Amino acid sequence: MSLRFPLFLTVLSLCLASLVATAQDATQSTTQPTAEDAAKNALAVELLEITESRKLVDQMIPQVKTQMKTMFRQMLGNQQLDEDLLVVFDKYSERMVDLLKQEMRWEKLEPHYVQIYVDVFSEDELRDLIAFYRTPLGQKMLEKMPQIMQASLAISQQQMRDILPQIQSLGVEMATEMQAVKAQRKSE
Repeated sequence: MSLRFPLFLTVLSLCLASLVATAQDATQSTTQPTAEDAAKNALAVELLEITESRKLVDQMIPQVKTQMKTMFRQMLGNQQLDEDLLVVFDKYSERMVDLLKQEMRWEKLEPHYVQIYVDVFSEDELRDLIAFYRTPLGQKMLEKMPQIMQASLAISQQQMRDILPQIQSLGVEMATEMQAVKAQRKSE
């Protein structure tokens, strides 16, 4: 297997670890919630309900599954896998997707999203956002948001495909330089 696949797994692991660390930091609070905090939390929950955020998260998982499988296949490059290796590849791809499904469930994400909205918006701003999304224009925005997100995702994917060779090259350079540093340490 090429150097690209282990590099991808390393990058994916770092990204997921960063996500987990950020999420843990966001939930660790030593202060007791005030009445104002409770009101803002309730408004944030209402905003997430109005914007159908749960539905968006649920729709994201199949897209991530497809992207991961495509990315894994791209990381293999032109290598042809025989049937036995393809079975192993598919098995681990499914396990990664299952892990994402388990950890990216709405029940786990909602408290983090609520905290983000509470941290970013004032109580008045949350009320204004709720009022906006209840208007015909706000409803239109919600209706069109999946199309906007899909188009944005397509652009991001293309950008990543375009820079992937450069990222892989940097990974190879980094590995080479790290080996050189290790070799130099041994010779000292």
